[in-house]
Amino acid sequence: MSYNLPAWGRISVALALQLEPIVKNGTRILRPQEFAPILSASGRIPGWQGSGLWGPTFLVTLLMTGMRYVEGQRLQWHGSEWYKGGPFLHLPKEAVGKVRRTQVDRWVRLTPMGCKVVKKFIGCPVALPSWWAWGDALKRWANESGIDPSALGPKTMRKTWESWLIFYYRDKPNSWPIIAQSQGHTGKTSMDHYLNAPFVESERLMMEPWVRGYL
Repeated sequence: MSYNLPAWGRISVALALQLEPIVKNGTRILRPQEFAPILSASGRIPGWQGSGLWGPTFLVTLLMTGMRYVEGQRLQWHGSEWYKGGPFLHLPKEAVGKVRRTQVDRWVRLTPMGCKVVKKFIGCPVALPSWWAWGDALKRWANESGIDPSALGPKTMRKTWESWLIFYYRDKPNSWPIIAQSQGHTGKTSMDHYLNAPFVESERLMMEPWVRGYL
């Protein structure tokens, strides 16, 4: 599948440069107009040796599932066991692997686009790289796109997704616990870390093609 960028995605670097990068607890949270050119670059430039041009699939999967990086790696090993299709991806205890966690296992909520992306990700012949190689790839794609690479790393996609969901559905506070549970933590954690991300209203419109169908 291809990831066709809307018109703003092809001209968004200038808009991204007008706003300060968002960094929370040392991790970059991407604005939608920053994500779009990085995604485009990942389809032109191999991220690491042997990666081919699977960067877009990896980027979009990690974004639209909100998984921890290690969960993404384990999903590649056990994909057909953990995902049977439909709007939920089951991550069992061995997928989560985090010592301090609020849920033993969890069900990750997917958009219709997310369902298609996960299926492609599971069938990918290339494995996600090491933690450090993925961080380097993100910075390489950002530099190629003219985007500030500061604080980009393996946690970026997960934190970006939750921030987008909370901002996009900010007028539906009853949905916040649903988002938090899908991400694998409490509503309080979600509010403390993501509710006050400094997005502007025009960015909410840019998030819409990605989050459509989540609720």
